[in-house]
Amino acid sequence: MKKKALALALALCMVLSMLPVSIFAAQPQAVPFRANDAVGFDALPEAPAELNGEYWITMSKTGPGIIHSNPRDSANAGDEVLLMVNPDPGYTVYVDDHGLNLEFLYLGGNRYLFIMPACDVTLDFYFEALEGPSYSLDVNAAEDVVWYFMDAVTSAKEGESVILFLEEREYYTFDPETDVTANCEDFFYLGMEGEERHVYELFMPAHDVTISINTTPQAVRHYIDVEVNNWSWGGAS
Repeated sequence: MKKKALALALALCMVLSMLPVSIFAAQPQAVPFRANDAVGFDALPEAPAELNGEYWITMSKTGPGIIHSNPRDSANAGDEVLLMVNPDPGYTVYVDDHGLNLEFLYLGGNRYLFIMPACDVTLDFYFEALEGPSYSLDVNAAEDVVWYFMDAVTSAKEGESVILFLEEREYYTFDPETDVTANCEDFFYLGMEGEERHVYELFMPAHDVTISINTTPQAVRHYIDVEVNNWSWGGAS
């Protein structure tokens, strides 16, 4: 009886060893970013000079969100690969790299970076709804300050990434690193996007958040053209 049971156990082990490894793969693991890994846009890599690399990059997604990579289809081993992984509001993202255990550096603003290994890379992203209550977002700033949230959100759930854009104007000034604050720990200045837009990110805590923008008004010179008897003068007010 014991011999028959042992033989059956050995046969079962042989059958299991022949099954595809993916059957035993763990559930998709959360993209490994932490708030204090938001290193800012200065760490963004330059576009690679050669897009036709030696190894393929294949990506898929399930659920509401956007994914994009640069380079898009292939890269050489050792190349920096930039990912844009943007969940819809109220969602978070998980990734399955099929056992490669890639190390993702979080740059902020839903941008990630990894180093291309010496093999093809397949990334499957899963966007899943966050659970729990939503907390409100508010901004305390002068009426003429131009700011807005990505996706025009007014609330977010705990742990959700929220992006704030703040534009420069000639009629006010501010220090982007010290004059913009929030009543939460995980609030970061990521840098400039373009010539006039500053980008900030916070990871929503389990309470309402108020962002304070302290600006200094600036006098603006208005030029007035006056024409008298076919003569023109230009003045400033």
